[in-house]
Amino acid sequence: MQPSTDASHGDLAQLARLRVAAVSGQLPPDLASWALDRITRTIGRATARHAWVPLVRRAAECMGGTTRAKTTELAEAVTHLQNYPGLIVAAYYHPSDPLHHVQAALRIEPNIPTSPRQLRRLIE
Repeated sequence: MQPSTDASHGDLAQLARLRVAAVSGQLPPDLASWALDRITRTIGRATARHAWVPLVRRAAECMGGTTRAKTTELAEAVTHLQNYPGLIVAAYYHPSDPLHHVQAALRIEPNIPTSPRQLRRLIE
């Protein structure tokens, strides 16, 4: 058996804490951040992008108007939810509401672009 490195030892300790948190129902913020970071690195940014971009496109499909109007509305929706993270976690939006899809996308990637120009590239 190979000796563990400091990084893997730290991961093992965090994994042990995560198992305790799963049983107790109490997840400390530092442990949640560690777990999210590890999961994000494991699945990769490209895989996550393949999940959240279609959700942004669905949100745009729920909106009326020109592409310019849609990207402006999308930018406002993303900014609004990013400014009120509790809405990302706890709010309910009907599936016909663009916020439903923006919320789902932000649950996967909290740093979705907010500029209409960047959003336009995503939905075209």
